[in-house]
Amino acid sequence: SHLVDFFVSMGFRWKNTLSLGAFPLYELERDVRQSLVITSRALLKSPSSQPKMEPECYLVDSFANPRRWGSGNSAAIVLLQAPPSQLIADIVDDNDTGMWGTMKEQLNDILLSANEDDEQEVANARADAWMHYVAKEFNQPATAFVWKLDADEVDSTRDRCWSEGASTLQFDNTSEHSGSGGLEYDSVTDLQSHTSDNQRSEFEYYTRFMSRTGIELNMCAHATLAAASVLFRKYAAVHNGIDQQERVLKFHSRNSVELRARHAPPSPLEVVTNSVSDSIRIEMDYPWRSVDPLSEKDQSSVIALLRRAFFGAWSVVPPEEDDNDNETDGLAFSLKVENVLYIGLTEGGEDLLIELTVEAFDLLCSRSVDYGALKQTKLHTRGIIICCEIPDGESPVKSDGSSIQPLEGLDFRSRYFEPKVGVNEDPVSGWPHCALGPYFGLRRKKDRVIGLQESDRTGLVECVLKEDEKRVCII
Repeated sequence: SHLVDFFVSMGFRWKNTLSLGAFPLYELERDVRQSLVITSRALLKSPSSQPKMEPECYLVDSFANPRRWGSGNSAAIVLLQAPPSQLIADIVDDNDTGMWGTMKEQLNDILLSANEDDEQEVANARADAWMHYVAKEFNQPATAFVWKLDADEVDSTRDRCWSEGASTLQFDNTSEHSGSGGLEYDSVTDLQSHTSDNQRSEFEYYTRFMSRTGIELNMCAHATLAAASVLFRKYAAVHNGIDQQERVLKFHSRNSVELRARHAPPSPLEVVTNSVSDSIRIEMDYPWRSVDPLSEKDQSSVIALLRRAFFGAWSVVPPEEDDNDNETDGLAFSLKVENVLYIGLTEGGEDLLIELTVEAFDLLCSRSVDYGALKQTKLHTRGIIICCEIPDGESPVKSDGSSIQPLEGLDFRSRYFEPKVGVNEDPVSGWPHCALGPYFGLRRKKDRVIGLQESDRTGLVECVLKEDEKRVCII
């Protein structure tokens, strides 16, 4: 029943009550056109008093294909009005009943490791525990907690955030908070109260990221793009629907990388398909990732790895060279060496990049994956990129002749596996395209390439290459 309260606070209305054995089912509905602002009172509202600061919660699909439902990589966005350690007083109160009592018990478990005599340390620990709790509730690949920085906070963030741990981040709170209902935003998300905002073109935010299991991530590109999408829509709403095309959003995070997001021009795919999407297009600059070829010995090791992971073949000896071959190993050798066009390693040794023929790529897509086997190599530290080029003038087509996407103008297809860092397969990711974009762009002599990352959800990633600056603009 407390979940019903949560959904009602998010704007849903009760429609019907059904019965499934001993458990009631509640059917609710919501008109998504009612409001541009969604406030999560169920997560912050204290039963005994009105909250001072309420977060706003959103679900966004980054890199989504506007012509396909359920595509892209989803992220939950929680806009805060101050650093979470300053909001914890509104989260945990003296009421020990219902959902608040349960949450408080979980938060207090975390407090056992904090110094009770240090109020700031206790507040930081409670804030960390709350973010873990919220991320688990959303159960998305990533949940981003975002708050706006003042000019003074930006300087202090650069000085302190890079050297301090997550539980020791502190920010000065110099803003007064007030709210009178309607379309208003307090403190960090206040887009109207500061008259100088109308003249500013760049706004800075701090972000913290949690996985669906509550583990904190140093960085998450698709969640940052999702946060930018939410903020651009909010700016447009405040300015009577007029988008601020020159506005730039800068995001700081724990790994000291600063990402800038801005509006992107219409997609070339919209011209090719004669369609226009109402999705927000955002471009964000990333580092250019070069790829160097592996030695012949390491390439053989990678091919053997693919045969183990996709075909379960552990001997990986050609049947004609071994009397003790079996059907599995024979099937594995349908992945022929000549079908592997390139094997390289990104700078820093993070990712393996493996280019296959279209036929070999489709073959691997038709197989289940042993993710444990993909970890059995020391050649890379993060992920494995498997890709193939799409010939000019052709739409991607599966080996059975059916079309993968009703879109033309694509340059390559890819998949991205990261079992070494706890992600078996990334639905859609910008990071591998920092290598894929330059790899295919230089070959095809294009400064703009578009890739289709295939997974259960799939998604489109557009790469604008800035070779002189050694940057890749991901859209």
